[in-house]
Amino acid sequence: MFDDFCETIDQTTVVILDNASCHTSKTFRASVERWAERGLLVYNIPPYSPELNAIERLWKKLKYQLMPANAWERFKTMLDTLTSKLAELGEVTYMPSLQHYAE
Repeated sequence: MFDDFCETIDQTTVVILDNASCHTSKTFRASVERWAERGLLVYNIPPYSPELNAIERLWKKLKYQLMPANAWERFKTMLDTLTSKLAELGEVTYMPSLQHYAE
């Protein structure tokens, strides 16, 4: 997904991630430098961030209960699935600029 996302950015972009195992794996870490060369900077939040607890609960539900595994294979698929699942939970304020990255 990050490789696809890199192809769509035209300015330096920062992605802030938690310390989930997929974000700290050897494979992921090995790609960070390559992404940085393409303008995508990855920043990991501190391991314990209590101010993020509410969103973390929602994110856990989305990741493990609401979104199918194949939703993470492409950025467009993830964005479309995430938007529809959030809409099922309530009103979604959608950032149209994200769609640009999915094209």
